Amino acid sequence: METAIETGDVKAYYSYQNRFHDIYIQKSGNQEHKTIINLFKKRNGAELEQFLRCKHWNPELAFYDTL
Repeated sequence: METAIETGDVKAYYSYQNRFHDIYIQKSGNQEHKTIINLFKKRNGAELEQFLRCKHWNPELAFYDTL
């Protein structure tokens, strides 16, 4: 991903990002994504934004695994 970013290869970055996200979903049990979908269904934009910013995209809460 880093090389794709540095060289501006958007297509490669998108491909790597999708693969990374698929692995993340498999490892995480997908509970966060269920919450995101439910917030979309409720049309609760403020709560959705809060959840994304404070929980889903928060690197301090992320679980990192080594391959």
